[in-house]
Amino acid sequence: MINDITVVIRSANERTISACKNLVLNEVNEENVFIIEEKPFSEAVIKTFDIGLKQGKKWTLAIDADLIIVPNAITQMVNRASINSTNLYVYQGYIIDKFRGGTKSGGPHLYLTENLKNAKKYYKEIKNEVRPESFLYSKMKKDGFNFVEESRLFALHDFFQFYEDIYRKAFFHGIKHFKWSSLFVYWLERGKLDYDFRIFIKGFIDGYYSDNKSYPDIDDLKAKTKEILKNNLKVIKGEFSGSITPEKIYNIVASHDVSINNELMIIKKKPSFANRIKNRILFFKK
Repeated sequence: MINDITVVIRSANERTISACKNLVLNEVNEENVFIIEEKPFSEAVIKTFDIGLKQGKKWTLAIDADLIIVPNAITQMVNRASINSTNLYVYQGYIIDKFRGGTKSGGPHLYLTENLKNAKKYYKEIKNEVRPESFLYSKMKKDGFNFVEESRLFALHDFFQFYEDIYRKAFFHGIKHFKWSSLFVYWLERGKLDYDFRIFIKGFIDGYYSDNKSYPDIDDLKAKTKEILKNNLKVIKGEFSGSITPEKIYNIVASHDVSINNELMIIKKKPSFANRIKNRILFFKK
């Protein structure tokens, strides 16, 4: 067990809160794990920092509750961050994103706690930021602190979520990530067997063609999702009760054409399924 760390799980009532916490408890004692619910997201970032500073552990790890960490992820993060700890602000790796269909940077943020004091001066500035953590990266970098990112897989993102949350996120992606439309064929293919992708397609299209390009209220979007699903109550998800075993996690990793070694370094043997479909459509490859 890792003792010199505070873990803050940032929740918005995701379906995987308990699963996320249980996986963390495989590596960290429960007294060092905190679950918070703060709105807007900038307040969750501030609360995370304040908890980390108050607890006074060497490391402060922020994990969003829609993340499923891979076995030994926290241990590997601490080991790797320790190597790069000179003037370190934050260490981060990669995730497998369900709806991107492959790996991307992101996931758990491991902060060197003593340097969070220097971020406090930006609290007022991040309150109106849509992406407060990215905003802080640039500010802290200018102040001489390091943001270290490595190609190591630490978590799965957006698996096993409520349909309301999938629709909401897809709606936002439709507004801010219009290039994701290139993945449409991949979503359609996956949607044959996985209803999550059908909800995602609906949310993305609604966001993409929305006249209002500002972010709508989260509760309004959740209510809209329930309206969409009211005639399909058989597909409504209840609380997540299944255990997420290492075998299940590794099977998801393998299904996205990703391999990892014992130190969680990503070893890609071939393009992801999403990219293979996209290339076949765009470039007429057989």
